[in-house]
Amino acid sequence: MSGDIYAMIMVGGSGTRLWPKSRVDSPKQLMTVGAEKSLLEQAGERAEQLAGPEHTVVITSKRYEQMCRGMLPNVPSENIIGEPFPRDTAAAIGLGAVVIRERDPDAVMAVLPADHLIKPVDRFVDVMWAAADVAKQMGCIVTTGIVPTGPNTAYGYIHRQEEIKRIGDIAAYRLGSFREKPDLDTARAYVESGAYYWNSGIFVWKAAVILEEMRKYMAEHHQAMEKIAAAVGKPDFADVLAAAFDPLTKVSVDYGIMEHCEHVAVMEAIFDWDDVGSWTAVGKHLPRDPDANAVEGDFVQFDSEDCVAMMPEGKLLAFLGLKDIIIVDTPDALFVAHKGHDQEVKRLISELKLRGREDLL
Repeated sequence: MSGDIYAMIMVGGSGTRLWPKSRVDSPKQLMTVGAEKSLLEQAGERAEQLAGPEHTVVITSKRYEQMCRGMLPNVPSENIIGEPFPRDTAAAIGLGAVVIRERDPDAVMAVLPADHLIKPVDRFVDVMWAAADVAKQMGCIVTTGIVPTGPNTAYGYIHRQEEIKRIGDIAAYRLGSFREKPDLDTARAYVESGAYYWNSGIFVWKAAVILEEMRKYMAEHHQAMEKIAAAVGKPDFADVLAAAFDPLTKVSVDYGIMEHCEHVAVMEAIFDWDDVGSWTAVGKHLPRDPDANAVEGDFVQFDSEDCVAMMPEGKLLAFLGLKDIIIVDTPDALFVAHKGHDQEVKRLISELKLRGREDLL
């Protein structure tokens, strides 16, 4: 049916802030965080509930293509596409958009990062359908804003303006502007104003509309995507994809397109959301003891509180007199940090690269 909704799952990045569990060959999306299923499997279930497996498209890297097929068995194999080179989210979204547009010129697509924790799923689907209605009726770009639970310097923010539509209990607002990750005082001011959301990175738009915006603001990317579009479903698709992707610069969709668009709506999320972008965030989803220690694995502790730990099976963790400490043990690396430094893991990754320790990345 023309104008159907598609779900595009983005599976990229190695999740360096969750090192040493998240690695280049075993990225964050494969992790189970307080659940039996991985983040990728949960994303697949959300996409299937929203659009169905036939209308789910997965954009990943060549490295993870077979992994995605194994973890998302209901998604048709041809719907899982591996990028030949990592070129950031603008290129990934452009690729998904041309594949979807070639199937249905009027299709609406929801862009879903694979590394989010979202519940309840039925409310998430309600918001996506409401966003699809706004995208269809107004022909605009729609993003999803998360009501902040407190000041957080790890997220970008969205400044909302007046309400433009309400679908049931779901409100859509005119977007004022995107704001970069703020300092703590600015984040506090944003939250206290009540007029700012966290930027979730979840978007809804007509595939043709986002490609038109790409034409206006990212001409080189748009030309590459149209070359790819002409090869969709043809034997030389992989060769054309590689040739088109190779010269592209790495640009995020936020920087390349979203910050320039004139007609953008923001839907207020009415579901719980976490991008589990740090070990402190992971701790919110692990079992907790009476002293608020969040630990996955066997442990014993005294006089310790608010710690986060992940231990391998068969190994006991014993700790005394600790507060706000992160401990992550893997077969080849032990990571220990204070919670106040958990956003700085990339410094360690950079040092490992300088030392030539690619075996640990």
